[in-house]
Amino acid sequence: MKTKPKDSDEQYDSKLKQSDEVFCYSCGHVMKTHAGACPTCGVGNNGTYFEKKEKETAILISVFGSFFVYLYLYPKTATKFWIGLFGSVASGFFAVSALLVINWPYWYLFLIPPIFVWIFAIIDVAKREKRYFEEFPGG
Repeated sequence: MKTKPKDSDEQYDSKLKQSDEVFCYSCGHVMKTHAGACPTCGVGNNGTYFEKKEKETAILISVFGSFFVYLYLYPKTATKFWIGLFGSVASGFFAVSALLVINWPYWYLFLIPPIFVWIFAIIDVAKREKRYFEEFPGG
C-alpha cells in the first residue's frame, strides 16, 4: 500500500498535510481522511476507483428512457434494472397476447405496469442526493 505520493514535490512536505488529511494512493495529492475519493483523480480513499455520474444526466435518461437509467447506474441498481426490464417485457407480451390472441377489448390495461415503472424510475433518481452519483465503483 502506497503511503507517499509518486512524485517528490512540495505536496509531500508534512507542513502542507494537516492531521485530518492523507495522501492519495494514486496521484499523491492531499485529500481529507473522510473523503470518499480523491478530487483530482477519482481514486477512492481505500484505493478503489470511483466514477463520477451526473444527476442531471440520470434524470434525463429516466424521463426519456424509463428503467434504462438503471443501466447508467448499473453497479448499484442491477436489481431494479432487471425487474423493470422483465416487468415491461412481460406486460408488453400480455398486452399483445390479449389483443391478438383472445381479442380482449381492454388489452391496454397491461400497459399500466410499464407506466408505473417509468414514473418510479423518475422519482427514484430525482430524490437521490448528489453524493450518490459522485461515488460509483468504477473499473
